[in-house]
Amino acid sequence: MKHFLLFLAILPGLVMTGDARPGFADEVIAGLGQSSFNSRDGKDSVVLSAEYRPDPFGRFLGAAASFAVAFDAHAEGDVFAGFGLGLRWDLNRRWFLDLSVMPGLWRASTPGNDLGGDFQFRSTIGPGYRLTDTSAISFVLSHKSNAHIEDRNPGLDMVLLRWHMAF
Repeated sequence: MKHFLLFLAILPGLVMTGDARPGFADEVIAGLGQSSFNSRDGKDSVVLSAEYRPDPFGRFLGAAASFAVAFDAHAEGDVFAGFGLGLRWDLNRRWFLDLSVMPGLWRASTPGNDLGGDFQFRSTIGPGYRLTDTSAISFVLSHKSNAHIEDRNPGLDMVLLRWHMAF
């Protein structure tokens, strides 16, 4: 957890040293939010999230499509790491709709936070607003579950405020 917090602390400085040429659209997304377990025994907590999306590789359903890798760390000690697809629909010059879907590994800190297995799917969806050409904010709803591939599937919901930095 200390290494993740250090990463978030130095992230803005690393991004500002990146290449700022127009069209270079790699993106780092840092988020802060709250979890809500869908089980009585789950311990809700604050969540820190980090996501990286390289330059979009094409379009899918009218959206810019990128591969995405994410890491979520919960204050209770739970962690998730996944890899999947990120989609962004431009609604106008400033507003966009952001979506991601990724399988990954979940490690619960307590038996109450067990989501039914180590393999989970993480999805996010929410609106975003471009502040400048290289920064934006978004508010997303996120869900983790094993999609009923395990007998037990309580699931986990989160709300996150995220800061996007393109370079």
